[in-house]
Amino acid sequence: AMPSETILVIDATVSVTATLTDRGYRVVAATGDEAVAKAASESPKLVVVNATNSTADGHTMCRRVKATLGERNVRVLML
Repeated sequence: AMPSETILVIDATVSVTATLTDRGYRVVAATGDEAVAKAASESPKLVVVNATNSTADGHTMCRRVKATLGERNVRVLML
């Protein structure tokens, strides 16, 4: 069976988003400004932050998203 977990991608390139979608993941794309709200509403299993293309500082974005997710066990991957 294909994976169906939700992955939140922040400031990611089209190729990253397409690759994850092609592999069966539900991808929710967000810019830095909307990422915190999307993290709260979508309950992702993984958050991918494109730190080199980020509209906000990548490390700051990670801290904000992780604070929003609280105690949930969510991995954050910075590219």
